[in-house]
Amino acid sequence: SIKQVKKFLIGCITEKKLQQKFENIISEKGCGLLINERMINLPLGLCPMMHGTLFEELAELESERLISRIKYVILMTKVFYEVTDRKKKKKMLPIFQKLEEEE
Repeated sequence: SIKQVKKFLIGCITEKKLQQKFENIISEKGCGLLINERMINLPLGLCPMMHGTLFEELAELESERLISRIKYVILMTKVFYEVTDRKKKKKMLPIFQKLEEEE
């Protein structure tokens, strides 16, 4: 259920301040949760256009009053981190699994 997904996402955040802020946002009316997986064999160049089209369609639906106003869209993605200084474990650089998710 969506409640389980929200609870899981909130539990993934380790910093208490960020966890509380995220919980407030995800519980707010007008928050959309987008679970995205690029289709196999879809050219990488089309992905940003598809994301742009999604937001255009949402705006159109809002203007036609077919959906309520969306304040936030949360896009879940896989991110890996490369530690640049292993001794200090500082300065972690994000590595996105899919290039289109860096934006």
